[in-house]
Amino acid sequence: MAEGERLAGEAPTIRVVLVAHDDRLRAEARDALVTMPDVRLIGEAVEATAAVVLCAIGKPDVVVMEAHSTWEEASSIARRIRRIRPSTPIITCRSSPLPALLFDQ
Repeated sequence: MAEGERLAGEAPTIRVVLVAHDDRLRAEARDALVTMPDVRLIGEAVEATAAVVLCAIGKPDVVVMEAHSTWEEASSIARRIRRIRPSTPIITCRSSPLPALLFDQ
């Protein structure tokens, strides 16, 4: 069966590229994504240039991206990906520790 083809009634596979500078966030996102039967993680990138190349080669259905150190940086990376994959959704997230105060009772 060729890439992208599926049997009748079979759920489509969602091809995902993961972009995260933070090792822990990337590992946790990877662990979550690989457990999903209809998701295929096609690659991971730590920095912008690698992310753009991976998206050009891998042709993902969706990009899950850490917001990096600033929203401006994340926006710049997203614009670069959009130039080569204009219809690919980009989900941006940010890891941020919650203050201990939120857990005090």
